[in-house]
Amino acid sequence: MTKNHGAHSNLLKYQQSMADYLLYKADSADKHNILLDVSRPQLGIYRNNVRAVCYETLADNFETVCRVVGEDCFTGMVVRFIAERPPDLQQLSLYGKYFPTFIDNLPELQHLPWLADVARLEWQMVESFNAPSAVSLTASQVAAGIEAGLDHLALHPSCRLMSSPWPVVSVWQQHWHHREDDSQVQLRLDTGAEYALIFCYQQAARIRALSSDVYSVLQAINRAADVDSAEAPDLTRPDVIQVLAELIAHGLFIRPLE
Repeated sequence: MTKNHGAHSNLLKYQQSMADYLLYKADSADKHNILLDVSRPQLGIYRNNVRAVCYETLADNFETVCRVVGEDCFTGMVVRFIAERPPDLQQLSLYGKYFPTFIDNLPELQHLPWLADVARLEWQMVESFNAPSAVSLTASQVAAGIEAGLDHLALHPSCRLMSSPWPVVSVWQQHWHHREDDSQVQLRLDTGAEYALIFCYQQAARIRALSSDVYSVLQAINRAADVDSAEAPDLTRPDVIQVLAELIAHGLFIRPLE
């Protein structure tokens, strides 16, 4: 029993040290000196590959953030992030959930206080794209649901609502429309808060800017079971009708989940 326990303990130590080394927590591997049986040049190649895969995943998931700070800065951020928050999912494309909070806590990026919210917007797109499918309601079913009460409707699982005190939708759109030439991006950060609906349509994550009033209506639909009838939003306003029509056309209404 003792011998087996010792072997198990050594294996766990070895695995932890290997993981620390690959994720750039090199101190542990070097201090305990238990990786000497592995060829360092080969291990270094493997280590670089791990970092490259993490970098590519985060660069894909946070493309706008990468473009804002530049590749060199982003690479340094990735090295620090994977050391603090290594991948713990089998689906690596979903890596980066805590990246916005990580950005929020970086002292050297405090001069970009809006950047973490840009990252949150991009992460919502990742979640939206990977959301489960659901059966969409037809226009007549949505109309019947509205007539019966908002608790008879729900937004599609791919839908995400986001608000920010910063114009993050505008920042994202500017970088998106000038993907080949960042010199054309002119950020206006004094325009105030912005609101957005993130959703998946035709196998792509999309962003729809919203007014604060329409955002409040969609929030009410999202939490309809908790909304008092006296607080029910006005669905007859032209701007609300326009957005609701878009959502119906994109199949973004479903029946509430039981």
